[in-house]
Amino acid sequence: MAVAPTPAAAPARGARALLQALRPKQWAKNTLVGAAPLAAGQILSFGTAGRVLLLFVALSCASSAGYLVNDVRDRDYDRAHPRKRLRPIASGAVSVPVALATAAGLALTALSLATACAVKAGWLTGGYLALTLVYSLWLKRVPGVEMVIVSAGFLLRAVVGGVATGTALSEWFLAVICAASLLVVSGKRVAEMRRLDGAEVAPDAAQRGVLNSYSAGYLRAVASMAAAIAIAAYIAWVMLVGMRRGSSVLTAASVAPLTAAVGRYLHVVNAGGGESPEDALLDDKAMLAFGAGWLLLFGASLASAL
Repeated sequence: MAVAPTPAAAPARGARALLQALRPKQWAKNTLVGAAPLAAGQILSFGTAGRVLLLFVALSCASSAGYLVNDVRDRDYDRAHPRKRLRPIASGAVSVPVALATAAGLALTALSLATACAVKAGWLTGGYLALTLVYSLWLKRVPGVEMVIVSAGFLLRAVVGGVATGTALSEWFLAVICAASLLVVSGKRVAEMRRLDGAEVAPDAAQRGVLNSYSAGYLRAVASMAAAIAIAAYIAWVMLVGMRRGSSVLTAASVAPLTAAVGRYLHVVNAGGGESPEDALLDDKAMLAFGAGWLLLFGASLASAL
């Protein structure tokens, strides 16, 4: 015999659906706000750590606002997709008015928190919000440009963290972020195209329409180029900036695991595993080992300077 839901059950389900629509798993990307102070060895100071935490919350609010607008915009397409049709907005678990009202509230919260850290950080966060809005409404369907815009979103996260904490931003540091972001985005497109070519979904199902303008060879070439630039820029950062802080030997040694991690990520992408970058990074044991090796060497180098 079916049990009738309690009066509180529907609001609870609605709250869970709304939380799911915010994509909390994606908030890990916002740890980039701490990249600049980490590279500068300033992340552990009390004032800097507090600002980084506040900025993480601000950028998480901003990115979730963007996801809500994006899912409202794409809800009809998502309903035709075998996996995305389960998204809260596409499935109807979260209504469009609720999604848009929540997005507006999150955007205001993001601006307030970022401005509380630094006025320039507030302006940059506003720029990030505007960029994600234009991307969702238009630029995500422009070949080539859409990958650059997504990469710019990653870069803005790092720049906001540097500006708000007063950390000098090396041009080589920014180049690493740009190239690594483009690698992740192009790898995601490779996986999406591979899944479409594999006929796991029907060609007329909801897919990124921009994929029709790409070839697998082009996307793999972009990913390989981005990987090479990221490694070269990191080596330049190590030689011109990093080796002046802490142990030069440990800093130089960190190039090896980072290069291995980038190469491994390219392998995962070519095997079709980059559609969900966070899963590709966290589920691959070799990737985790290389990442841990880099973090250990880099952290030990910074600790030697204390």
